[in-house]
Amino acid sequence: MEPKDFSRALLASMKSENVMQEMMSVAIRAISTEIAPIFEKIESLQRDINCLVTTEIADFKTKISDLTEVIKQKDERISFLEHRVASLESAMDDHEQYSRRNSLRLSGVAELPNELYSGDMVFYPFEFDERIERYITDFDADDQYFSDFLKGYGSPYYDESTFYDKFSSFSSSDNFFVLHHNIRSAPRNLTSLMSYLKCLSMDFSLIGLSETWFSEGTIDAVRLPGYKHVYNLRKTRGGGVSIFIRNNLRILEHPELSVCHDSFESIFVELPKGSLLNYKKALFIGVVYRPPRYNHDAFNNHLVNILQTIR
Repeated sequence: MEPKDFSRALLASMKSENVMQEMMSVAIRAISTEIAPIFEKIESLQRDINCLVTTEIADFKTKISDLTEVIKQKDERISFLEHRVASLESAMDDHEQYSRRNSLRLSGVAELPNELYSGDMVFYPFEFDERIERYITDFDADDQYFSDFLKGYGSPYYDESTFYDKFSSFSSSDNFFVLHHNIRSAPRNLTSLMSYLKCLSMDFSLIGLSETWFSEGTIDAVRLPGYKHVYNLRKTRGGGVSIFIRNNLRILEHPELSVCHDSFESIFVELPKGSLLNYKKALFIGVVYRPPRYNHDAFNNHLVNILQTIR
């Protein structure tokens, strides 16, 4: 049969109701025997996938929850150990000071009635002039306190009450005030310092801190509103020096003067000429710290090198 004849015969047969019913019957049987099972398999696979995904997600959430709890416990343990180490370091420093006072007793220096009261003590830091070599190798806080040669070069210690009485009457708007504080853990104690300064109602131009105990993980979390922050971190635990500079002051940083050794830590900034009212010269300000258990000579050598660089 020719294709044309076949097409005409097919069209003619489709006009027959019996033929159409037979074709529909064949199509229905094909769907029920071949296509329907395929859809059933697809639906079964979808159910299996949904069940698997739900189970996996639940297991994953459980694992995340377990890991979160483990991390929380480890963080608590780390925090406890950090506070414990800080407490031990404080105890070691106290023991160091106690040993130094005993050394003075053994050297024949009599104990003064107010020796143990920091609010009444006067600390006499040496000046860095042509006479430095006369006493630089003997640099020691207690030695300087009892040194007749250094009388007149010092500035008093203050407790909170005497400090407040002394400085709360000053106006900081037209003056340049610098504060140094051996904070012994800025992450823990900076909030207390901020609260005290707020009560004092005095804006210090620069605030220097020693023994900040900052780490790479905590340095960005600490802010002092209204101040920019330059710092020098110790690679190991403890130590560290920082300077907070009021935002309206222009400064130059000097990384070449920032030293961090076991026996010496420093950070310096420069206020360029004209930065301060009625002061036409450049001004270098730094924080220098010597851990109490380390060598005086090494500390002095580093300090002299820095001062010679500045000159």
